[in-house]
Amino acid sequence: MKTTISQGSKTLPKITFDPDQCELRIEGWSFSEKPQTIFDPVLKLIDEFISETNKGISMHVSLQCFNTASGKCLMNIAQVIGNQQGNNTIYWHFDAEDEETREWGEDISHATGIPFQFVSLSSSN
Repeated sequence: MKTTISQGSKTLPKITFDPDQCELRIEGWSFSEKPQTIFDPVLKLIDEFISETNKGISMHVSLQCFNTASGKCLMNIAQVIGNQQGNNTIYWHFDAEDEETREWGEDISHATGIPFQFVSLSSSN
């Protein structure tokens, strides 16, 4: 059963977690001045899920735009997922014409030592 953590808005991403599919999705925009208010519960949920089930997680990040504070929160989530045992995969979706978003993903992947799967989307998606 899919759990919606955040419905999403103009400043907050839509965040869903499907424990049956072991899949976390973060989509939309993230411009909150205090993104940890939405991302800290995600960290707790993921950490508890992995600890209790020993299952890996697939995280899909598909943000059109986000601020630096949100980027740091994404790095923390990637770190938690990457440090756990299991088949964990992080998919970083980005617009083919948006080099900055791809570079953010590369930077987070490099900083955490976790290889990301990069998914280029055409501008018409």
